[in-house]
Amino acid sequence: MEMPAYVGKVTNQEYQQIVGEARELVKQNAHCQFRMGDLALRIEPMGPHGGPHPELPDEAMGVAESLAWFADDIGVTPRSVEVWRWVASRWPDEHRQLELASFTVHRTLAHITDDQQRWKTITDIPCNERTGEHRWTADAAKRIVGWGSISAPHTPAEKVNAIIGLARDDEVAAAVTAQLLTRPQVTAAALADEQTRHVVIHDLGRDAEVAAEVTATLLRQPQVAAKAMDDTAARRAVNTAQSDRAREQSEQVRQSSIPLQRVTHSMEYLDLVGLLHQIVATASRVVPAMRGHEYTPEEVDTVRRGIGRARAALDWMETAIDTGRVDLDDSLARLLRGE
Repeated sequence: MEMPAYVGKVTNQEYQQIVGEARELVKQNAHCQFRMGDLALRIEPMGPHGGPHPELPDEAMGVAESLAWFADDIGVTPRSVEVWRWVASRWPDEHRQLELASFTVHRTLAHITDDQQRWKTITDIPCNERTGEHRWTADAAKRIVGWGSISAPHTPAEKVNAIIGLARDDEVAAAVTAQLLTRPQVTAAALADEQTRHVVIHDLGRDAEVAAEVTATLLRQPQVAAKAMDDTAARRAVNTAQSDRAREQSEQVRQSSIPLQRVTHSMEYLDLVGLLHQIVATASRVVPAMRGHEYTPEEVDTVRRGIGRARAALDWMETAIDTGRVDLDDSLARLLRGE
């Protein structure tokens, strides 16, 4: 990677001088931290976990207490002393590589459990992708031990882990997701994953109104409707919904109709109202479709006879509603029979 003419407010040449001086200070700091760890080990050598040191007198302090005492006397936190002591115990003096790596790198690689592997790893210096140099960085050490919290992620997996780390808060994660999904290519790639599709559809479908609208839209597609009806549970739910809807409509009709003293709200009455609705709906659909059609005299005569019968039947219904009389005279009966 080509170096810029300026880094911050200094020239590239000045920057290199600053880096050289800082590396010396980092090296000196590593010497100091290892030395502090060695001193802490003298006070409290590393021992087996869980159990007292049998060679110590009964009045001796415990490990945590003595290290806290030491930290207080030198003006640092007990945690700092514990870290220095542990890292120093993982890196005997002859295996420390202060010319190659900072204390931070030693600390990270100290998590390699096998001693020989740990001591060998630090001598195998990785290449820095940015500079092209073989030099240890804090992120390079994290990659070796498999940590996900990379400061300057390079690979897609590292970048994903970095984003996930920043978006641990649900509100932040929701905002980030919404922003990313405004990019068509991102949305397409995300929804290509079957699990993601199911999660998105399931969450969107939690709102009953949204779920109903989406379902209605999808069921207008014949192939979708056919496949959905292959599902027994879905088919049963649709049938139940249709039955419930029919009952609701019947109840609405019953409640909205004008009360009549001589007509009870029986199934026959509901059938009668339904028949009238059906006649109007059918006429509204069929009559406009007659535009532009020519009919033979025989066809016209057939339709006229049917209209006459229908009109007579409607008059009969109206009489029954007004008077409560439902009897038929002979002429009306013959007309309804088409005689």
